[in-house]
Amino acid sequence: MRQSIPTYSGLLLLVILAFLNIRQSTPPAVVPDTTPTASFSAERALRYLKVIAAEPHTGGTPAHQQVGDYLLETFASLGLDTAVQKTTVVDQWNNNYRLSRVRNILARRPGSDPSLPAILLLSHYDSQVNTPGAADDGAGVAAILETLRALQGESLDRTLLVLISDQEEMGLLGAEGFIREHPWIDSIALLLNLEARGNQGPSLSFEFSSNNGWLIEQWAQAAPFPMGNSLAFEIYKRMPNGTDFTPFREAGIPGINAALLNGYRNYHAATDTPENLDLRSLQHHGSNLLALTRHFAQKQVEYAEAPDRTFFNAFGQHMVHYGPRGAAGLQWVNRLFLLLLLYLMLVRTRRISAGGVAVGALSVLLTLVLAVGLHWLLVMGVGIAYPHYQAYYLSGFYNVNYYVAALVTLLPLVGWLTLGVLDRKISREALLLGATVLLGFLAEVLVYTLPSGAYLLAIPFTGLLLAQLLHALSGWVADKNAPGYFLLLTLGLIPTVLLWPLNGFLFYLAFGLPMPFGATVMWTLQLIFLWPLLGVLNARRRSVLPVVSLGITGVLLLMAHLNSGTDAEHPAFSDLSYFLDTDSGKAYWYTYQKEVMPWDRDRLAEAQPTDLSGLYFGNAFTRPAQVATAINYAPATLQITADTLLGNGNRRITGQLSPNGTVNRWRFKLADARQADSLWLDGRMLPLDVNRDSTIYITMMAPAPTGLAWQVDLKPGVILDLQANEQYLEWPAALKNTMPPMVLPAYWGNHWSVSGRYRIGEVPALPAPY
Repeated sequence: MRQSIPTYSGLLLLVILAFLNIRQSTPPAVVPDTTPTASFSAERALRYLKVIAAEPHTGGTPAHQQVGDYLLETFASLGLDTAVQKTTVVDQWNNNYRLSRVRNILARRPGSDPSLPAILLLSHYDSQVNTPGAADDGAGVAAILETLRALQGESLDRTLLVLISDQEEMGLLGAEGFIREHPWIDSIALLLNLEARGNQGPSLSFEFSSNNGWLIEQWAQAAPFPMGNSLAFEIYKRMPNGTDFTPFREAGIPGINAALLNGYRNYHAATDTPENLDLRSLQHHGSNLLALTRHFAQKQVEYAEAPDRTFFNAFGQHMVHYGPRGAAGLQWVNRLFLLLLLYLMLVRTRRISAGGVAVGALSVLLTLVLAVGLHWLLVMGVGIAYPHYQAYYLSGFYNVNYYVAALVTLLPLVGWLTLGVLDRKISREALLLGATVLLGFLAEVLVYTLPSGAYLLAIPFTGLLLAQLLHALSGWVADKNAPGYFLLLTLGLIPTVLLWPLNGFLFYLAFGLPMPFGATVMWTLQLIFLWPLLGVLNARRRSVLPVVSLGITGVLLLMAHLNSGTDAEHPAFSDLSYFLDTDSGKAYWYTYQKEVMPWDRDRLAEAQPTDLSGLYFGNAFTRPAQVATAINYAPATLQITADTLLGNGNRRITGQLSPNGTVNRWRFKLADARQADSLWLDGRMLPLDVNRDSTIYITMMAPAPTGLAWQVDLKPGVILDLQANEQYLEWPAALKNTMPPMVLPAYWGNHWSVSGRYRIGEVPALPAPY
């Protein structure tokens, strides 16, 4: 009984703190539309959003044009100067080219001092092909509109520039076009970008420009609800992912990038509608944007570079931040504390042996390996048991929270299998000190790999070191079961429960169940340091902990199974698509998934793995497919308008490729580009600096309804072999893909394609003009 009271009390306190910390990280309450006009109201922003996200509006579609027109009209009604930037953007990597026609929507609100650099507000208005894009990125656009409305009549020193970019979903091409060509780029002091990878949860500021010390200080001061941490910043800048913020950051323009991360299952999905968007998330987006815009638009707030700072939320939305000196000082304090602790425990009191510490550290490693292995097995098992989950974006299925909770509740069993076995072999002090030494080693590694993210281990390390130092320096060292021991341990664990559960939660929000093994490591480390408290309970009734752990996990997995179906609120997704190869006369129904979903079996009952590389030139593309009836549909028409001999003997052939319908995307393959001296598409020259492979691949996004103008200079006697694949979104009557109720189109499929082949250079050239 002497042990149980402080143990139960300590565990209860730590659980409550962890719960409250995560709870405090939720978005702010919605401000109603009756609030004063100078405030940001999500209800007012929703009016804009319902127009923007009324239907899917991917680049080049009529709906996309209508959204752009609506934005221009709205900006004008708010008293802003408006403009449109139209251009064709070309990107190249190796022998692949990507082109897109972009239509960027621009607005300008002059400041009282035109000599000051401007603030740029940035979001994109194109959606993925089968989603209305309410969160991604309608919420960002609506937040900008409501921010500008709230600022009406208010004097700002700096000019506000607004870029509502195009073709972000197709590769950040609108932002690239702005940076390369628009004169505003030289007048920007700072940019604020809004994005989404879900439709719920807090607006997390996950990316900042480099040398962000001054910027972090200003952001923490000005944002009413700052949410973010330097660990996310360190991780994201090493990832290949990108948003419109990326090309601006690479161009050296400072700024802040914020995104919604929860509600991952709705990302790029047909369910990303205004009705499904959490208005609290929109409120968080906008409240911060309005406050930051007001702050940075002041004359006296001038951007200044400073070394990157460490920053994180300490309790809910309270922001802690410090510079490199603070981080280095904390690390040196921890090193000194660790040396002192080792001296006291191993030399002075000889309470613990070096072998005991080593065994404790190895047991921690074993526990971590076992926990990560169980995480991997859970992901694999769920995928095997429920293959239809693969139809959701990166496995963001509706019941995923049950699996995450099951993983957490299974961890005590992991501890019982490893740490529990050692309860009678080594002391709790040895186990705790071994775990602390390992944590110190990991903290050192983090200092050199993720400098401003090292706080995640350094601060919990400090708390644990202090608790054990006080324990070693007090009379309680002679009695590990004294109430004071559990009190010190509880106090020493407070930093971990304020950091690790929240960061593990944010890891899960950012990456979903399959990827965040870092979250599992954090939760497992939390369990390990709690083990001296749990060990007391385990010692009294050794079967209680594993039985309770398995029981709760079993209930959660059962709940996951009972909620694995689909209904009107939890629809399934189909990516059933059709491919017609006019060169061979063959056609196929196919799916992007590795297995055929139940709702697609009427078209794919006898599907077999089939090579469909004609869909993606240059990429091996094998998917379940079934031979289909080839419809009578003509591919694009290749018209030659000029064929002229040049002075060097080359032929310059000019023409137009005209589609038989509205094309969403065109892919081209030139079998041997070395035979051409130059190639122009849509008025842009593609530099044919092909190195290892003479074949080049071109993707044209959002081509004009009239088709694609092209020009090529061919060497003497050359016939150029061109293959084209046209992707359409509107289904012809002969192929109408009628999906069953509760099934919506997936963002990456549910389209049909037609391929054709053309030989350029067979028609005799006209003589060169005199």
